[in-house]
Amino acid sequence: MKSQILFLLFFSFTTITTFGQSIFGNIIDSKTKQPIPFANVFLESTTIGTQTNLEGKFEIKKAKTGNFTIVVSMVGYLTYTKDIVISDNNLEINVNLVENIKALKEVKVISRSWESFYKIFEKDFLGSDYNKNEVKILNKEVIDFDYDDSSKVISAKSIEPIIIENNNLGYKIYYSLDNFARNKKQIFVRGYVRFELQNVEDVGQNKRFIKNRLNAYTGSLRHFLKSLINNNLKEQGFEVEYILPDTARAIFFKGENIKKKVIINDIISIISEKSNLFEIKLKYPIMINFQGRYGRLQKSSITQLSQIIVNKDGGLLNPYSIETQNSMSDRRIPQLLPLDYEYEIQDNRPKDLSGIPQILSNIQSTPKEIVDIEGIAPYQLAGETMSLVANVFERDTKTISENQTPLYVELIENSKGILLDRYIVKIENGLGSFKIKIPDDLKSNMYQIRAYTNWMKNFSEGNFFVKNFTIFSKYYKEEIKVSKPISKIDTVLIFPEGGHLVEELTNKVVGLVLDNFDRPMFEKVILIDSKNDTLSVCYSDSSGIFQFEIEPKQSFNYRILCQNKTFLLTKSQRKTPIISLGNLLKKDFLPLIIRNNQQSISRDSLSVSVTQNGEIIFWKSFLNDREMIIFNLPKQFLTRKSECMLINNKGELLSYRLIDNEDSNDPITILANDKKALLTTPFFKDTGISDLIYTQEKGLTFTGQILTKNRTTNKKSINLSMVLSSVEADTSKGSKKTFFTQGTNNFKFENIEFTGKKLMTFVANNNVIELDTVFETPKIKPRNLSADWNLLTRKNELNRIDSIAFSLPKQSNNVILEEIIVKSKKIELDQFGSVPDEVISQRRIDTFYDGKLLIANIMRFSCLTFRQSVKVFIDNRPIDSGQYEFIFVNSIEKIFILKDSNAFMYNCDCAILMKTRDARSKKNEAYIVRGYVNE
Repeated sequence: MKSQILFLLFFSFTTITTFGQSIFGNIIDSKTKQPIPFANVFLESTTIGTQTNLEGKFEIKKAKTGNFTIVVSMVGYLTYTKDIVISDNNLEINVNLVENIKALKEVKVISRSWESFYKIFEKDFLGSDYNKNEVKILNKEVIDFDYDDSSKVISAKSIEPIIIENNNLGYKIYYSLDNFARNKKQIFVRGYVRFELQNVEDVGQNKRFIKNRLNAYTGSLRHFLKSLINNNLKEQGFEVEYILPDTARAIFFKGENIKKKVIINDIISIISEKSNLFEIKLKYPIMINFQGRYGRLQKSSITQLSQIIVNKDGGLLNPYSIETQNSMSDRRIPQLLPLDYEYEIQDNRPKDLSGIPQILSNIQSTPKEIVDIEGIAPYQLAGETMSLVANVFERDTKTISENQTPLYVELIENSKGILLDRYIVKIENGLGSFKIKIPDDLKSNMYQIRAYTNWMKNFSEGNFFVKNFTIFSKYYKEEIKVSKPISKIDTVLIFPEGGHLVEELTNKVVGLVLDNFDRPMFEKVILIDSKNDTLSVCYSDSSGIFQFEIEPKQSFNYRILCQNKTFLLTKSQRKTPIISLGNLLKKDFLPLIIRNNQQSISRDSLSVSVTQNGEIIFWKSFLNDREMIIFNLPKQFLTRKSECMLINNKGELLSYRLIDNEDSNDPITILANDKKALLTTPFFKDTGISDLIYTQEKGLTFTGQILTKNRTTNKKSINLSMVLSSVEADTSKGSKKTFFTQGTNNFKFENIEFTGKKLMTFVANNNVIELDTVFETPKIKPRNLSADWNLLTRKNELNRIDSIAFSLPKQSNNVILEEIIVKSKKIELDQFGSVPDEVISQRRIDTFYDGKLLIANIMRFSCLTFRQSVKVFIDNRPIDSGQYEFIFVNSIEKIFILKDSNAFMYNCDCAILMKTRDARSKKNEAYIVRGYVNE
């Protein structure tokens, strides 16, 4: 029988739900009462943590709510732990660290047997099922061993955390070893672990990490306990049976089966509904079979040693309450995942988000917005100012959005697809007002107002607010004489039922005919094939909508003829099923049909889901093994528009259908509403959950890269300062705001608010800053839309536009349309963005033999009036007063003194900046950026 192994960190108890508030406090020495800088403060077995600053203070922002163990560790001190509950309120924790006197007195002696003990430790600690090239202990020299000859017990300890690099799962693990002991039968490991996410170099590596983490989670103890609590063991791939007393050896060595089944309801009881705690009672040891990858059967057993308490996420409160053997006990550090790792393996329970494929569950749980802008008239005159009001609603509930989010509004010229201007509107309580000044040199044409939030860029552009309108130039009288206000066809939009055409199946297709003024047209529509044979002839209605059916053949191309234009249908697919609706006029239920051709039939498990206002009202998993599968949806639940999705077992969207079941007894109205419903494309079409790269902004967000002077990747974390000031090369002028962050290769400043244009200056010692594109513009598609001259056929409209033209300022001779700043404009400054108030040369510095005296002299003569707010920096690294005497005077090359506004970027009244001999100065980077539109 394999050895038993217990990992305290692996079974640590936690409940993770939503984001809570901040955890903050002070870490001090218990004897000296002095602050302890650079102490590690983290939530045990998670990626959540930080370090104390020079004053011994720390803050963990936006920690997830739930039960955690907070750990404070520092070399030379005893590790501090405390069980905490994070709620919606801020949590203050102050810790007095006790000096580890025993550790400080011990001197490490490496004997000849150290290597042999380390090999035993490495095998027991890491196991054998891992790639040694990807999982390595980086500092094995910190481990000490002891051996008791009488008991044959090997023990190990480590003053510093053991650092394990796991390139298979993408983590660096810091393991504070509390105890390790092993004999011939048993291995005992206890410690506290902190996870650190590795930087992802490319998309391929990120996908590999996601896949490997899922494999590590699948079949693990946490996966089993979570499935046990949720009562979906079978759906998750587990089979559980009792091991009767006299047959334990027969199960694992002779393969005999026991028919004694475990009744889940008999062994689980709820301890606390508020904390989501459950107790598990096992009469006998249980055998667990799990069908792993490649059909391999994994066997494990669990024996109860004391009271077993778990939470809803599979967290085990007391790791010593069970004994695991075989597969689950073989999982060691290389398969270890942080407790804030979240993934839900698919099960088959309807109406339960935990069983829905991941893409669907995330989309349903994430708010979406609808943007509407009021005040856009059918036409405007060049030079006019448009007063507009923006409204933002929640997509599902149609209620006012509570998010305080920036709204990006763009003025676009349709014919060339050119962005003319951009405005950032601040939305509060779902409302924002702003004005757009129309350039006075625009030609008469069709223009567009487009609006979206940052989050909406995750999905298809069909969800943006778009409004086309005409702008007439000041010379409209000359233009109207040569222009013919004739409506002609511009485009035909095609919408197949289910989202795509499938060969050898009858496909329902709905289309929309639009003219050169972007208005619906009543026109004759002809469908022809590759042989120029006419397949269908129909007419669009007053809404420009038409409908026909087509059965595509392999290698055939299909076209639509309308007036004198030809439009090509999208190429049909062969191996994808279609989701469609049956008889819409049935009173009690609506047939939902999954249709396949011979190529798309498979024995794969698919899921069909119907959602309404973001809630799942129907969900079913089925085997895709027939040409037609029908589900009858009760119409009593289809009270309004519903979204129907067909999804495979990977969470990928295969087919989409909007159902419009508004209350009506009129067959014509029902059929007309269904045509309009088919014009709606899925808002997340072709978008996987991993593609949601744009955040829900609360303010402006700026991102960029931190590079070395040679423009290579940084390996160390860099302290980065950013100053926001007036648009001038001298940052000492005007009001300023300073922001701070840390980063290795990338940085992000979030929730920044300002109006108009500003100068953004970065300060990063010995590094180069590159600001990314400030506003990423979604693709603009040119459309050949003409100015609608029919709007000026009425006399009163001509009189109105004449009066507007007369009141506008006269147009200058040479007006050049100012281009919007899409790529940020870089400004070169000197080292500090302004001239230092004082420079102390090396000659004066050399007159001092002690750093403490040097600083005291500078404070006395250079910062006399700023004694209460003085900061000292060496190569842009802040130091406190306790470190002054350790400054090597002969290494200082030059000292700069910044006062008043010049010192503002350093958050003080007087900044003493000391530059060492081998440090090379680098000019700060500065960029012009735009904020909210200013009324």
